[in-house]
Amino acid sequence: MPVISVTISTYNVGAFIAETISSVLAQSFQDWELILVDDASTDDTVAQIIVFAQRDTRIRFFQNAENHGTGYTLNRCMQEATGMYIARLDADDTARNQWLEHGVAFMRTHPDHVLVSFPRMLINTNGHLLGRSHESSFASILGWELIFGNPIPHSGTIYPIDIIREIGGYDVKLRTGQDWDLWTRLMASGTMTIKEPPMIHYRVREQSLSSYYKNDREYKEPIVRPVMERMAKQVAGMQLPDDLIWLLYRNRPIVQVDRQTCMRAIQCVFDIADAYRAQHGITDVAPLLGSSVLDKIAHISLSANWSPATAHRVIISVVRRFGLRSLTSRVGCLALVKLLFPWYQRIVTGRAPSISA
Repeated sequence: MPVISVTISTYNVGAFIAETISSVLAQSFQDWELILVDDASTDDTVAQIIVFAQRDTRIRFFQNAENHGTGYTLNRCMQEATGMYIARLDADDTARNQWLEHGVAFMRTHPDHVLVSFPRMLINTNGHLLGRSHESSFASILGWELIFGNPIPHSGTIYPIDIIREIGGYDVKLRTGQDWDLWTRLMASGTMTIKEPPMIHYRVREQSLSSYYKNDREYKEPIVRPVMERMAKQVAGMQLPDDLIWLLYRNRPIVQVDRQTCMRAIQCVFDIADAYRAQHGITDVAPLLGSSVLDKIAHISLSANWSPATAHRVIISVVRRFGLRSLTSRVGCLALVKLLFPWYQRIVTGRAPSISA
């Protein structure tokens, strides 16, 4: 039995799958099996996988008779796995050589953890570097972040197989956001963290499912609503106002709302933060939580025309609750720019910032 099962679900990734598999073969930690399940691809994905499987007996390949979707295919990967841990890798991403070595070592020395993930280096379809992601590595605020969206990179995560099976794996009814939903259920079983350094080269593609439906409210809100409601109750003991849920969702596009609704949403963020802080006894990372609060508020504020005086009052409220250092972190500084940019744009161009209908 291998220590870890690397799982990859595939669908029409013939342009990238060979590079992805090669990155698993090159791992410094070699006690692994690779489980690939193809969801009825129509390109040459399967043919390429078969070539690799014939060369290395650790590569186990399965096919769905017809296309079932991401959740079903991810669960089948998990069902076929025999390792103690699951290591998840997207079919168009690649992993750095030390990914499995670092992940297994961390899980073995942190038995209270049910998940470790890593920041990502962002690449384009040609493999050229675009930058890196900057997820928070503080486990104590991951629950807060999970209320508003998914801060945990799916590709690159490592978790114990038995716990994931106990909670039922991925929800096959969801068309997107399966990982976000899974993390909100997994959090009740233990601690989750994001650990430096970056270990995954994450390919940014406009053709990906997440990119295609990124701004589709009709498609995403039925998924967003139950996950956000569940997480707010779980980590803050709060019921989210029904009419504010989409506005509170971090990954939505900017939409036009009236100023009163915008201010209600901002007050709701403060209320959730106060409840979360009280429930979890947050003290040492209070400025980090404050930076995240300011980030959420800054994104909400873009949906309504409000005054510099209002922005000033919000900033003062953040400082009083969480300390001045909330404004000096990378997240806090970017949030300040987002809060102040609309007025800067008005001064320079004479035009208000554009807002989607």
